[in-house]
Amino acid sequence: MNTMSSRTLILLHGPAGSGKSSVARKVCELSGAHTAALADPLKHWLHRYCGVQAYLLWGESKLRSELVTIKTASSAAEDEETGDLGPLIDQFSKQHANETMTVRLAITSLGDVLPRRNCEYVHKLLIQTHSLFVVPDLRYVEDLRYFKERPELARVVAIKLQRPGSGYAQTHPSDYELPDELFDFILQNEGSVAHTATEIMRRSTVVDPS
Repeated sequence: MNTMSSRTLILLHGPAGSGKSSVARKVCELSGAHTAALADPLKHWLHRYCGVQAYLLWGESKLRSELVTIKTASSAAEDEETGDLGPLIDQFSKQHANETMTVRLAITSLGDVLPRRNCEYVHKLLIQTHSLFVVPDLRYVEDLRYFKERPELARVVAIKLQRPGSGYAQTHPSDYELPDELFDFILQNEGSVAHTATEIMRRSTVVDPS
């Protein structure tokens, strides 16, 4: 029979721009918690072996979603009589565009194995801590199931963040919204980062582990 762990694992889900990473960092700052992203192993691999620049992997959401802009520009140009993509894509360097596409291709190609590998990465880090751990990039149902099925590893608190103006790109499986019923709480991130982080910490202490 499994025993409940004294650790608490907070899993944050939400679209790009909803404030997941900023809130996770603030929770750590306020509480001394640890944090790691499920996508970190893939990002380190892309940075080291594919030459993808760090800002594109760990930068702000706006920088990490520019392929969507490129694809939108391409579609718009194709609707024109000339079909000339040049004027619309000149704003992006070839290197930048190639790096962005490399990231998307890797995520799409490795989609079947990513959830398990990502969870095992966080698992190893989690067992080295004794209290609070925050993951800012819950993307797959399989990720949530992995940790929910291991109560001896951590007490899981799944939180969906929503923010006006943010939305799911839906360009690959990791960009889709997960159903509300999977989450312990749904929070509107409309105030300051500190306020949202404080609310997450408060709610994470009252989840019934049963």
